[in-house]
Amino acid sequence: MVATFTRGKVAGGCDRLFRGSVLDVEPLLGATNALPQPRLRQRGININYALGGGLAAYGNLRNALNRHYEEVLAILRRG
Repeated sequence: MVATFTRGKVAGGCDRLFRGSVLDVEPLLGATNALPQPRLRQRGININYALGGGLAAYGNLRNALNRHYEEVLAILRRG
């Protein structure tokens, strides 16, 4: 989900990422040892300021609530 706004030279937005629980591969144990990863809910904030001449200053904050999570390397299907 993404919400954006623009006012003059400033543009920004908030995003929210949702992912359900998955089975993940642990690289040290190989594909035969799948580990469950819990669901993920993450929020981000970004802001842009138009400097002119086609240039913009850009700031992006991922995981704005500073929640612990681990990136999934590979999602395995059950069965």
